[in-house]
Amino acid sequence: MSSTTFSIVAFTSTHDAIRSETEIKREGIACRLIPTPPEVSAGCGLALRIAPEDEEAVRQILARCEVAGAYYSLTRDGSERRVERRDC
Repeated sequence: MSSTTFSIVAFTSTHDAIRSETEIKREGIACRLIPTPPEVSAGCGLALRIAPEDEEAVRQILARCEVAGAYYSLTRDGSERRVERRDC
């Protein structure tokens, strides 16, 4: 079975999560709001799932909008999953 990796952006407020989704979709980048994975200790309970290859563009969009997010890599391999913090 192959593994799947996503980038996750976690937020401290629901407002930031929803605004981020709107701005990112406006730029034509696919994203989806999801419940924050339990391994992530960020505040509001919502996170944004994006493709890893879109992470840099998302970082630029959120910086321009002055929205802070915590970036993680989520890898699923069968029934196992790993979540790792990604600092830049």
